Amino acid sequence: MTTVSFLREQKQYQVPTRFGMSAMLVFMTLFGFLFAALRYLDAWPVMYLFFASLAMATGITQMRMGGVPRIASAAAGAILLPLWIFAGVFFMGQQVGQQNARYLLLAALTLPITAPAGALIGYFSGTLMAGVFLTLDLTEKWFVARHAKLRAAQTPPADDAPDGSNAHG
Repeated sequence: MTTVSFLREQKQYQVPTRFGMSAMLVFMTLFGFLFAALRYLDAWPVMYLFFASLAMATGITQMRMGGVPRIASAAAGAILLPLWIFAGVFFMGQQVGQQNARYLLLAALTLPITAPAGALIGYFSGTLMAGVFLTLDLTEKWFVARHAKLRAAQTPPADDAPDGSNAHG
């Protein structure tokens, strides 16, 4: 039994291929908190782009590769972190006014560290996204069941007599 087939046999929650407006509102709120935290920490603009693209990539890969959402999220992170490190080094060199090949070489040498670190970050991002959708589904089911119970309690009793006359009065 391979690792991929073992992961497919387990029940996993993932980003669904279709979702409603409540999920969009929750993710907009989460992005707001994330960007507020990055602003508070005075993060570089490339950090905003990294986390936004990571969230989008993990969501899209989980939707497309639905059978293995954990591997899909880890792969998205493993690709994006080294990519954004290269982009950060390149644009930082453009901003300073010199493009030094040593910095790009240093970024390339960190690939054995950044790819597994990116996979871990991508895995956490995918877990967070799947957890949000799981919580939304559970909350929606709870609200629907509660609403049905309240409607049943408010419904007047039906007439018992077949001729339409009320047996109570």
